[in-house]
Amino acid sequence: MCLNLAFRGGAYPPSEWLASVIGLAALALVVILSAPPVHVGRLQKVLLGLFAAQAVWTAASLFWATSLSNTWEETNRTLFYAVTIALVFAAVRWTGSKGMRVLTALVIGTVVIVGLVIVIRLSTMADPTRFFAHSRLQYPISYFNALAALLMIGFWLALGTASGIDGAWRAAGGESRRHVLLLAMQPLLLALSVFLFQLALLPQSRGAFWTFFLALPFFVIFSPNRFRALVHLAIVALPMALFWSTINDVYSSFNDRIPLETALGSAFRAMGYSVLIVAAAWAASWLVERVIGPLSRRLAVLIGVVLVVLAAGGVIGGLVYADVRSGGLDEYLSEQWTELTSDRGTGAAGDTRFTELALNGRVQQWKVAAQAFEDNPVLGVGAQNYEFYYYQHRVTLTDVKQPHSQPMQLLAELGLPGLLLWLAFFFVAVVRTAMLRFRSDDRMTKAVLAAGLTAVISWFIHSSADWLWQMAATSLPAMMLLGGLVGAGPAASPAKPSFASRRHLTRPVLAFLALAVIVSAALPYLSLRYSSLASGSPDLKTMTTRAQTAASIDPTATLPFVVRANAHWLAAVQAPEGSMERVAQFMQAAESWAAATEREPGGWLYHYKSAEMLLAARDASFAAGVSSSEELLNLARTYLDKARGLNPLAPQIAALEQGLQDDALD
Repeated sequence: MCLNLAFRGGAYPPSEWLASVIGLAALALVVILSAPPVHVGRLQKVLLGLFAAQAVWTAASLFWATSLSNTWEETNRTLFYAVTIALVFAAVRWTGSKGMRVLTALVIGTVVIVGLVIVIRLSTMADPTRFFAHSRLQYPISYFNALAALLMIGFWLALGTASGIDGAWRAAGGESRRHVLLLAMQPLLLALSVFLFQLALLPQSRGAFWTFFLALPFFVIFSPNRFRALVHLAIVALPMALFWSTINDVYSSFNDRIPLETALGSAFRAMGYSVLIVAAAWAASWLVERVIGPLSRRLAVLIGVVLVVLAAGGVIGGLVYADVRSGGLDEYLSEQWTELTSDRGTGAAGDTRFTELALNGRVQQWKVAAQAFEDNPVLGVGAQNYEFYYYQHRVTLTDVKQPHSQPMQLLAELGLPGLLLWLAFFFVAVVRTAMLRFRSDDRMTKAVLAAGLTAVISWFIHSSADWLWQMAATSLPAMMLLGGLVGAGPAASPAKPSFASRRHLTRPVLAFLALAVIVSAALPYLSLRYSSLASGSPDLKTMTTRAQTAASIDPTATLPFVVRANAHWLAAVQAPEGSMERVAQFMQAAESWAAATEREPGGWLYHYKSAEMLLAARDASFAAGVSSSEELLNLARTYLDKARGLNPLAPQIAALEQGLQDDALD
């Protein structure tokens, strides 16, 4: 499923992921009715309850949201993740300690397949530039940052799991075949780590890049063998440093007029060399360890202290060097802070985006989100309704639907309760997993839990400054890992005698909830399907019938009216000049847009399009010699005024108003 979502552009629009919700909910229904019971600990019940409460609170915002369609969409997305967490949780509880290992392997395998397909497609296609936008890779996931975030999830899982191989290798004892297999797994995981990290540079995601440094301390802290983890990190960092410029040349090739095929060829060769370097470095470290034997704790601590001192010396030396080169570090840092808070970059076309600190409009978006919270601190403006508030209060012309921050979006849309539910779920899950990791006696279990923790923390940090939540292909693996981490741990104590009677009550309730999720996702999915059929209809009559069916299936949908409006507009422009048919088709287009405003009164675009079609009908009536132009003009002004109130800075509205003023002067 994750692969399917990834190769659907990341599955941002609901048409790409609603079918997956239906399928998962159906699977959950089968599991509920036929699978053995799941033993759930007290804290696990709390965690599952927190996410369930977030889903309920999201759905409850239907009662106060401006756009019911958007809120229903976000409710289904939250249910998608909730069902995923529940299913993975149950699977891990049934399979015990092996469950989390299998889950980790599946996620790593999924991400690696995505990476291999990227390399194969870019290497074999005649025109690889079609997979790039603004010199950045956007295949298979169409959003650069979401693609990089997915690759980094795989990176952290592979790198973190590698450190647990030694414990499993020693535990294998005299089983020579398993010895060889486990021995080969560690360099393989390290090779996959460097491959995924280098591939993650191609989207030029500053969010993913800087998140790496923020997640790095957690990787070291949670690793079962910190010294070995640092050695593995150094092994991966070596080819990263050697081939940094070669990988970045893919980005700069667009500005330097270098053929993309040439830059990609060099980058892929560098990735191949990196894999060989990692294998050689690992082999050297393994041989050294075999020769000198296991390091004593005192020697390991001493080496660690030396490394920390060297790192600190490097930082101090770097600061001194930067102070000399910049002519004053204070002034340089002041300039960088100004760039960071200015929301805009330098605009210079350099060799990389990673050195640019500007937040590209995020500061203003977060300010609007904070203002929305101040106006609605408890309820918020409704799930996925930030865009309507944003367009009314923005001070720039940037068009966005999300504030590029999951916590800020929750704060604005679901108020303080929505944010607290999400933060409580995530941080309690992390703390619980960290406790399990430090209490576990099995080295491999520790490594898998540590890798999962680092991966979800990396996703959380990145999603706190981006809209990864809406990209199902990136967030679904993170939700799977969260479900696995919540389910990890020893089995609960034996069930009490009253457990069976409670189970007979629980199964019907859960089955009803699974059916409710299926219905909740199926209605908008069917509506979207009928809307798609309507847009491809051969005639207006068939289109109208299908659009009406779509509108009746989903009472909140506006897309059926958009399809009707566009079809009537096309018929109008194809009708002869001065004909009544042209007037009638423009009027029907205006009526369709007006119907959309009734379902979504906060949608400024629908009001604007209503005014635009009414003015087109007025012009057509002039040409046809009909005297209803004044009435149409007044009605158009009404819709235009409403659109202006909903989006004061829209240039389209200003242009239409200017056209009306010019007509009045003429």
